[in-house]
Amino acid sequence: MYGADWDDRWEQEQRICSEGYFQRYFRYGVPVGDVSDQAVTALLEKSGTGETARLDAALAEFARRGAFPRLIPKLRRREDSVDEATAKRLALAIARNGSLLPRERGMLSLDWTFRQAGILVMKLLGRIASGPEREESARQIIGEAEPLAFALECLGWFREGEKEPDADRFLPANVENELGKILVLRVREMCREQPPYRAFGRDAPGLLWAWNEFGEKGEVGEYLRERLKKEPSEALELLLSSIGTAWGMESGLPHKADLHREAYNALAKLVDAEVVLAGLRSQYGGELDQPEYYHSSDAPVEKRVAHQFAYIHLKVQEERKQTAAGENVAEA
Repeated sequence: MYGADWDDRWEQEQRICSEGYFQRYFRYGVPVGDVSDQAVTALLEKSGTGETARLDAALAEFARRGAFPRLIPKLRRREDSVDEATAKRLALAIARNGSLLPRERGMLSLDWTFRQAGILVMKLLGRIASGPEREESARQIIGEAEPLAFALECLGWFREGEKEPDADRFLPANVENELGKILVLRVREMCREQPPYRAFGRDAPGLLWAWNEFGEKGEVGEYLRERLKKEPSEALELLLSSIGTAWGMESGLPHKADLHREAYNALAKLVDAEVVLAGLRSQYGGELDQPEYYHSSDAPVEKRVAHQFAYIHLKVQEERKQTAAGENVAEA
């Protein structure tokens, strides 16, 4: 029996038993969507020369062939042996071309390549000695990464959060905060053109969290309050963007998941839940006075999540009343 870690060694040795090489031995060539070792070496050489246009063109060609799901793992296998200059240029190039990355939608593979690319960028940045040069490269990556969701993905891998200030850190805590503010500037600018639930789709919750985390206190809440005051119907768009994807157990097909308490809590940290509920009432009126959490499978998803939000909100209010009553009894 061999563990999964053996596959790295087998691939480096180009063994027939490796997942990446098995098909090649029976096709006598590189399958469509696969990536040859020579192509990876050529990409690293282009990164070493610093020719931005050629590097961008090479990444675009990999994307055209649908080869990124194979390219990123192959680059990850070499991430610890890349020299500092090459690592710096390649990390920035991947971030700059993040829009080329596929966003897989599967029960067990949601955004797998996207996330692996974020780890790769962090690992490449780690090849640069800790200090001003690494910090400046990180600023450049967050400032240029596309889409903004990939900038957030990279930031997530750069951050070490509440780690002790005097401990060895990937980046100093003040630099992490600075990177967050760089991202906020970009999010805020885009939100001037259109609301986040339209601009970012399913990435909106993460980017709104970043804006709330690194922006001015209460800024996101004020922004959303003004949006929903002018266009109450947008409350439903905001709500739908906050809900993840679920897969049917029998069909395996994707559909909007139910709204759970965790999603409600996350949204309530951004904007007053009463503001959202008022927007939902503009469309569903008094039927939300007695909301139902469960609906038939043929019910419109919009109606289902509106009722679920109102149902959870009602439960939260009841919990608060019970807590307040308990505190009053304790004081008495």
